[in-house]
Amino acid sequence: MLNIYRGGELTDREKFIFDHIKGKTLLLVPDQFSLQAERDAFFYLKEKSLMDLRVVDFSSLGHKAVQQTDGKRPELIDKYGRHMLLTKVISRCDDQLKLYRGKGRKNSFVDMINGAISEMKRYDVTPEDLQGALENLEEDSYLKYKLEDILKIYKLYQEQIEGKYLDSEDYIAFYGDRILEAPMVRESEIWIYGFDTFTPRNILVIERLMAASRGVNVVMTYEKGNDVFRLTEHVIRQLVDAAERTGVSVQVADMDGDRRRTVWDRLSPGNRKCAEDKAAPGERDNGNTDGCLLRDSAGISPLTLTEASNMYSEADRAAAFILTLVREKGYKFGDIVVVCNDTDTRGGILRRTFMRWGIPVFMDRKRKVLHHQAVNFLLALMEVTAKGYRDEALMRIVKSEVTGFDGDEKELLENYVRQYRIRGSMWKTPFVKGVDSCGAEHLNKLNELREILVNMVEQARSRIGVHNTVEEKIRGLFDFLEKDMDMMARLKDMSEAQEEAGFHENAAETAQSWNVICEMLDQILEISGDERASNEELLRLLTAGLEEVEIGLVPVSPDCVIIGTLQRTRISRLKALLVVGANEGVLPMGKDDEGLLSEREKELLREMDLEVSKGDEVVRQEEQLAIYRTFCLPEEYLYVSCCKVDENGEECRPSEVFTSLREKFVENTESVSLFGDLEDSDNFMDMITSKKGTLQYMTDALRKYRDDGLLDDRWLQVMNWYEEKDLDDLRRVRSGMDFNNRVKALGDSFADSLYRGDREALEVSASRLEQYSKCPFSHFVMYGLRAEEPRVYQVGAREIGDVYHRCLMRFSQMLTPEQKDGISVDDADSLWMTIGKEECRQKVKAIIEEDAGLYREGLLSSGREERYRTERIIEICERIAWAMVQQVRKGQIREMRFEYPFGKSGPLPPVKVELNGKKVYIQGKIDRCDVLEGDSIRIIDYKTGADTINPEYFRKGYKLQLMVYLKAALDAAPLQNQEPAGVFYFKIKDVDMDADMSSAPANADEMEARMADAYRLEGILLNDEKLISAMDGEIDGASHVIPVKVSGKDGSYRPSAGGYLMSKEEFGQLYQQVEEQVERICGEICSGSIDIRPKREKEKDMEGNYKTACKYCGYRSICIFDTSFQGCGYEQV
Repeated sequence: MLNIYRGGELTDREKFIFDHIKGKTLLLVPDQFSLQAERDAFFYLKEKSLMDLRVVDFSSLGHKAVQQTDGKRPELIDKYGRHMLLTKVISRCDDQLKLYRGKGRKNSFVDMINGAISEMKRYDVTPEDLQGALENLEEDSYLKYKLEDILKIYKLYQEQIEGKYLDSEDYIAFYGDRILEAPMVRESEIWIYGFDTFTPRNILVIERLMAASRGVNVVMTYEKGNDVFRLTEHVIRQLVDAAERTGVSVQVADMDGDRRRTVWDRLSPGNRKCAEDKAAPGERDNGNTDGCLLRDSAGISPLTLTEASNMYSEADRAAAFILTLVREKGYKFGDIVVVCNDTDTRGGILRRTFMRWGIPVFMDRKRKVLHHQAVNFLLALMEVTAKGYRDEALMRIVKSEVTGFDGDEKELLENYVRQYRIRGSMWKTPFVKGVDSCGAEHLNKLNELREILVNMVEQARSRIGVHNTVEEKIRGLFDFLEKDMDMMARLKDMSEAQEEAGFHENAAETAQSWNVICEMLDQILEISGDERASNEELLRLLTAGLEEVEIGLVPVSPDCVIIGTLQRTRISRLKALLVVGANEGVLPMGKDDEGLLSEREKELLREMDLEVSKGDEVVRQEEQLAIYRTFCLPEEYLYVSCCKVDENGEECRPSEVFTSLREKFVENTESVSLFGDLEDSDNFMDMITSKKGTLQYMTDALRKYRDDGLLDDRWLQVMNWYEEKDLDDLRRVRSGMDFNNRVKALGDSFADSLYRGDREALEVSASRLEQYSKCPFSHFVMYGLRAEEPRVYQVGAREIGDVYHRCLMRFSQMLTPEQKDGISVDDADSLWMTIGKEECRQKVKAIIEEDAGLYREGLLSSGREERYRTERIIEICERIAWAMVQQVRKGQIREMRFEYPFGKSGPLPPVKVELNGKKVYIQGKIDRCDVLEGDSIRIIDYKTGADTINPEYFRKGYKLQLMVYLKAALDAAPLQNQEPAGVFYFKIKDVDMDADMSSAPANADEMEARMADAYRLEGILLNDEKLISAMDGEIDGASHVIPVKVSGKDGSYRPSAGGYLMSKEEFGQLYQQVEEQVERICGEICSGSIDIRPKREKEKDMEGNYKTACKYCGYRSICIFDTSFQGCGYEQV
């Protein structure tokens, strides 16, 4: 006997079912509804235990049927096992595919194939059916190419599982015959409830239940005359046809059960409809003429509609509504459910907002396991055993909580590995680099951690093996996890610690993770156990499977607000329902990606009588039914909200559900509330329903008060409450209001103890003054707090610059030993004048090759990439060195000093600055100091960056280094008449002639001239013919050495690109201005100024952005520099 009972959502169908249950009964429900169905059974039957009633879903029904018959079944693979098997299958037939060749490496494609095969099996579509469809398609049609590839994969998949194991869809057909013999079925009456549709294989099971049980009863949601229930009518016809095939009688009847109390009873009978025109929320009025029920005593309407400005305001308004129900109506949080179809974006916002407002919340959704500690550890371990000692995978092992390393150990090891670029086999030998910087004890600790990690990996590698079968590998891996790692105990301890810390959902996930891993290993064992495979293939299978695994949780506390979706969250009874995100494309859901087959292609197959999956129209009707069912759930309050803009700031339109509700109830102001954002609310209490949630709105009110001087007196009362009850939060608000990103000076005394200590004077370098000039706060962090970013052990821009600089300094020093013997640089016998181009090249090469083994503990020779870069550095340095030789030969230089130190212990004394009894000694090293004919001094600094010289920078105390070097040289000059010739940058750079020149040089001489121009000095020089001649005595038009040219009109000198010409008086003024700026900067450092005051240059970079001191600053996250703060801005130079 088949009984089909029809009834709307306003009929108490659960009560109807449990009132009619007698004797042994099986209640068949969707798998996500099992827990709620059991709760309903206890509620309606008033029993302490369910002796004669079993709640089952289709899967558990099959398991029980098989157990009660022969108990034998083929091995099963679930959808994750099928995903792994399909990964193998697609890899093997990839070269046979036409349209999808190469796609098998993408997990998303495997997932789509998995879903397509699953759907086809549910609809009883076999490979033979696909073959038949192919024969009816045009030869070159796109659909035919698709189906050919799908068929190849489908057939090969079927061959792989044939006679070995069953997937979840085939298992339905397998246990269908066992149902006929299962005592549990034969003794029971069957009640089926909670389904909107059935797949053909589900119908097959129901047919078996009709044939074997005492009777089958199906409860369907239905209201006569409403188009929403066309799908239900179709399903009822399917069930009637199935009964006729089985030979059992059928009765279709309307339920005569009690009427449920819902929110719609509180609305006008004439408006008792759902939001959709075609979906009434309840049955007809049945003579009910109660009319419109006004707002309750708390002023809360039965229906609330909210249109918020954005998702965050929408979440705030929902949180305030929930807390109003809890406060005014005495609700428990468990009496309230939130439905939101967008769990990824809106769901996350809701969860964070509710937690901020103090609302306990549970997200009712499946969770990926890939992020879990144990799974991450397993995949990282397998990656190391498969692909060698990769530092990224090894650090994932270290950081996993299951390994037992504490926080300090993880940080210690990660910093060392990153700094010294520990890779590959370097892990297997003791760490030796950095002993000078970190100390022997530190290095010993690092090696202890390294040994623990390497021993762990090698133990796993030994257990897993290399050239063996998958079964041997899986058993070895399991032994390692279970015996060597004691993974069960580790995860148990982790779960308990998470539970103790209040992370209940994380604890529940951890508790399930070991079972997930074991089940995944079992699945691999089933599908590939007897095959030989590499560790890399095993890693690929594990990754493919675990990337797809999802786990479900149940609420850890009964008193929490559940956030779920229309289709997943099934609740029988609740007092209040909030539907959030009632926007187009969310409610109802927009169409997902079409997958392998478009809807048009599916329609073509339907025309051939081949239904391969659920159609879009069926999905749409299911969504309509879900909306109907959900909107009819709440007994007392329904809240529906949408927002005007999405997370990207783009416009969002309200859904038809929302607009329909608003149109129907817009005039019914006694039963319906229309809201916007909380801050625009007429009810002040809405903003102060939560201690934490109120803070944001109180802060906004205070901010407006600062702007316009207006403040609602009620906020003063709120602040008084915080003053008494929660002073810490009030102080944080006040502190935030007062925050202006300004910092107080350290003060003379503190600055003196911080910077000078017990030394005679404060000792600073020229580069330190330059750092202060860029930004006083960055100077404080660097030299006061001594924060230093660890240098990575790699050849980067800084390292390349170091090598260039070291090479050129050593090369220059090799050519200037004659100065000790009284031979000047421009003497004909000087090495600068006699060295040839080939000898120059050999010297540079020898210097760098020797330096490669010494610089930063052998960095330049640490690997293939580094050695290649070193060869390139040699090429560039040879070119630069020869250009430097050519420059020197054109000048009249008596002496040259390289890395010429000035300071307390150097050949030159420090630059001394005295300020109110305080002494500052400026010290450093001058890259190059030339004494020209006539005893003039020229300062040259070697630069690898894009810095430029600008006299205005000097005048404003910016980039003072060159002028400080000049002062150090002049102050120490042995002759009183020594004068400055100029200050310059020598740019160390790689010059690409092909890229930098518009036309190729005509000959070698032109090539040499262009190269000389590329390395021409940039800077400021005195407009004095003797000095200019001393720097370049061969000027013909434009100098190739210094940035000057001869005017064709009057023969005077003019500056060329990168140059500034000054008279002696102009340079003297500049020199005096620099001295004043140096005194000012030294004074500010001594007084403890640490202002957040970065410089910004007038010029823009190649990307069109202003050059600022912040661009490459490593301390930006510390100062929180933001021009939106009052008084926070750049200092223009």
